[in-house]
Amino acid sequence: MDPVTKEIFGGDFDGDTNPETGNKLIIRIDDQDVEKIHKRFAWYRTDIVPLLESWKADGIDFYTIDGEQSREAVWGEIQEILK
Repeated sequence: MDPVTKEIFGGDFDGDTNPETGNKLIIRIDDQDVEKIHKRFAWYRTDIVPLLESWKADGIDFYTIDGEQSREAVWGEIQEILK
């Protein structure tokens, strides 16, 4: 993660600096602790999933984007959604 811009770089990123800003990348402290990772997933399941289900039930439009894709593919999906 770029500590200044908060931009996230995937595990497949090769390098230790943000190529656009030159900022040295860091590993989030909670990405190094298995217990904290489990807590983040539990929070997602208990707080976020019910919220998304509620929005769906209320007919609120939202989009899901596969974040496992390349950066370019994600950006392409975002651009399609915004059209």
